[in-house]
Amino acid sequence: MLEGAAGIDGFTYLIPRPDGRILLDNLHARPGRTGSGIGSRLLARARAWAADEHPDRAVYLEVLRANTRAIAFYERHGALRTDERTCRFDQGFELPEFEYTWPVTALT
Repeated sequence: MLEGAAGIDGFTYLIPRPDGRILLDNLHARPGRTGSGIGSRLLARARAWAADEHPDRAVYLEVLRANTRAIAFYERHGALRTDERTCRFDQGFELPEFEYTWPVTALT
């Protein structure tokens, strides 16, 4: 979490998964604060935490294919597309998504 003068500017949430990887489940910057470097700082902190706490685990995330802004952000920060699939939501609809991964060697 990053805090600024107006409160929380952004947060990340990581989950160690049974498959041996770390899921970056959320990375959010406060609306109006995107493009200010908050996302980059949050991502750096998240990857540093993963490298310190789980040094032999890759970090990955899932992003909807239509979220081109997020995809460009992750690719600029070295994430590699490692899968493409359909996300099935409990509400009865499906959307295409990508998986992006930072290999263990990229976390140190």
